[in-house]
Amino acid sequence: MAPAANLPEPSPEDELDALDLAEGPEKASATVTVVREKCQGYTNCVVAAPNVFDMDDDNIATVLDPRPTGDDLVATRRAVRLCPVDAILLDDSGSGR
Repeated sequence: MAPAANLPEPSPEDELDALDLAEGPEKASATVTVVREKCQGYTNCVVAAPNVFDMDDDNIATVLDPRPTGDDLVATRRAVRLCPVDAILLDDSGSGR
């Protein structure tokens, strides 16, 4: 797969994620994982959240930071929405979402 050249403009969900953090970033907690068997190497996650995701030698997404916070958490939520094969799992149970 070719790397994602352009991602869509931020969505209303992205803006809501940023507002959540503005109201209480200390409460924002999530765990992110990638389902390797589903990943097809689109790289949208790396473009959206480069501090959280990278691609391995097999062009499969890997998680650099399994518990992102702050802006990285906002970017991770966006990456989840942008993954065309739903290979990213985000457990937001600690954030009240």
